[in-house]
Amino acid sequence: MDLGSHRRTLRPRCQGSMARTRCERLASRKKIHALMKKSQEVFTEEDRLLLKKNENLVKILMKNREKKALQRDRLREFEDPKVEVERKCQELARALKESRHAVVYTGAGISTSANIPDYRGSHGVWTFLKDGKDMPVTASLTTSKPTLSHMCLQKLYCQGTVKHVVSQNCDGLHLRSGIPSSGLSEIHGNMYAEVCKKCECMTYYRIFDVTTKTSLRRHKTDRECPVCGEKLEDTIVHFGERSNLKWPHNWEGAIKNARECDMILCLGTSLKVLRSYKHLWMMDRPASKRPALYIVNLQWTPKDSQAKLKIHARVDDVLSSVMQMLGLDIPTYSHENDALISLATPCDYQGEIISIPEAVGKKFCVQTKNESTPISSESDKFLKSDSKFAPSWFGKGIRVKQRKRKKNNISKSVV
Repeated sequence: MDLGSHRRTLRPRCQGSMARTRCERLASRKKIHALMKKSQEVFTEEDRLLLKKNENLVKILMKNREKKALQRDRLREFEDPKVEVERKCQELARALKESRHAVVYTGAGISTSANIPDYRGSHGVWTFLKDGKDMPVTASLTTSKPTLSHMCLQKLYCQGTVKHVVSQNCDGLHLRSGIPSSGLSEIHGNMYAEVCKKCECMTYYRIFDVTTKTSLRRHKTDRECPVCGEKLEDTIVHFGERSNLKWPHNWEGAIKNARECDMILCLGTSLKVLRSYKHLWMMDRPASKRPALYIVNLQWTPKDSQAKLKIHARVDDVLSSVMQMLGLDIPTYSHENDALISLATPCDYQGEIISIPEAVGKKFCVQTKNESTPISSESDKFLKSDSKFAPSWFGKGIRVKQRKRKKNNISKSVV
């Protein structure tokens, strides 16, 4: 008998037995998992024998259950009692007043009051996608304006209390609030900035969202550099990408201030991404010589155990109280003083419908194919479109995730 043909006849039998064993193991695992949800009082003798026979599997399932419970608890948002929040705000205000060099790290939680959802909160992007729900967002991010927290930080920066702000947000609200680009590190980019890499990363700020035609690893915006004619690129750093631009990422400024600071204040961030940037935390120093860490967030963060103070409260409420304790007035955001107006570089819009901050639109006009039309009206047209999410670095990411989720659900149902 040919040895090759003998192997071919044995292979289907082996595969069949392996498949049966796998199915039996899976069925046993499901049964044990269902038993662990029941009370021991209703166990039959057969159930007890099954659990005893699979003691190792029971231990693994118990550990998995504890791990999931811990993860759910860490995602839970809660606020400290008002009396405790007030006491902690006093401590934070005192720390800011006494600090020699304070640096602030901000996340998506600082912009939620501007109707921009965060990522991991109870109403966050990833939370909704994980549950298979659609995001309740219907407007472009350009309709948002700096929040009370943004204006508080602008005041603290101008007063010299805060020396530098490191932001993970791409919404450009810190810049629009009045913090200069030299005092700001937007490490994940700015939706209003595009750069020419040929002209030593020359940065052009626009009055509209430049990311409407860009995505992961596709950063060209279809506009050209007026100096060399090279295609311009957006500044957004997507998941899986590295920051390689001098501006607006400004890593040099972030690292320099991190080395000089004696206090780090984290606002509205889970720190799950920011903690991976070791040079922002001075991990090369002994723990006693690192800057004091203060955190304001509704959820657990991986840096809680290292923090000198953790406040479970909304960022707007905390900063409002701190400003009052420091005797500082909170400036009001003014359309006329929006930094985009002074920073923006005119360009040929080539008749495209664009979405821009409503207030800034009053100062500019866009040249369409037929006539000159105020940008504010073009923005209105854009917002009345049928798309659920306005094109941008934020909306596109959500749509891609939703398409992948739908495909996965369809493939699972077919199987």
